Amino acid sequence: MKLEVDKAQRYAKMRAHTAVHILNALISQIFPDTRQEWSLVDEDLGRLDFSAPRNLTLEELKNIETTANQIIYQARPVIKKEMNIQEAKKLGAKAFFQEKYWEIVRVVIIPDEGKQNQIFSAELCWWTHVDNTREIGAFKIISYESIASGIKRITIHTGPKVGKTAQDLESFLLRVQQLLEVNSIAHIEAKLQKTLQQLQEAQDKIQSLATMILKELAKQAHPSKIEEVHGYIILPQPLQNHLNFKQIVSLLKGEFLEKEKTIILLTPQGQFAIIGWSTDAAKLGKKLGLKGWGNQYLFQGKDPKILEMV
Repeated sequence: MKLEVDKAQRYAKMRAHTAVHILNALISQIFPDTRQEWSLVDEDLGRLDFSAPRNLTLEELKNIETTANQIIYQARPVIKKEMNIQEAKKLGAKAFFQEKYWEIVRVVIIPDEGKQNQIFSAELCWWTHVDNTREIGAFKIISYESIASGIKRITIHTGPKVGKTAQDLESFLLRVQQLLEVNSIAHIEAKLQKTLQQLQEAQDKIQSLATMILKELAKQAHPSKIEEVHGYIILPQPLQNHLNFKQIVSLLKGEFLEKEKTIILLTPQGQFAIIGWSTDAAKLGKKLGLKGWGNQYLFQGKDPKILEMV
């Protein structure tokens, strides 16, 4: 049996792993007390999970990406040294995950550009790395997210994957350009702003019409068989299609129903809201055995048996 290392795959992982070292150092400049929670390295893909007291801003993410690429273009050497653990600590090398280290450790160092004997990054690490930052090729942040309380995650691409990411983004923008029927990608933002404004105007008109319909429905509420309830309103499907139930309840609750009466709003599917001005809504809902939640003024839920009660 003969075992061979896939050199292309190994090199792609070396690029990504060295880039994660750069990312880690740049995060530490923003959050000096940060700690690495976890990392993942694959072919030209790196992921770093780290602690942080707040979210990074868009400007900070942009600066991280710009600075990382500058470090790559500056062709800084990536130095690997074996040394005593105490020496490594004096050097300021970072160790992670509360691991136990041998007396002799391996430190991966990236120097600071133009500052003699100054270190940009130093980490205890036995993984493989490129010999020079230029070998990383390029650095692109593809996602940033919060994954737990105080824990953030950045995912990056390196090398050829950055070019592929750029091609995918360009293809997406061209599709958006076609959908919006504009002459160039540069006009997308203006067209989107105009479209969003038109959408808001349309939504305002829909809400205004819905309000008029709700006013009429409120005037024509059906008398209820439930003793404590003065009337009920069944919401038509078109109204449900354009406004969510919460909006409908809010509009009727705040503006249109007489406040000395208790009204039930319901849909043909059994979604309901008891608006209780003369009766404790929550107590009434529980007395009727309805599945729902709320307080004395509003009790709501979904329970098809309400249709038989009213």
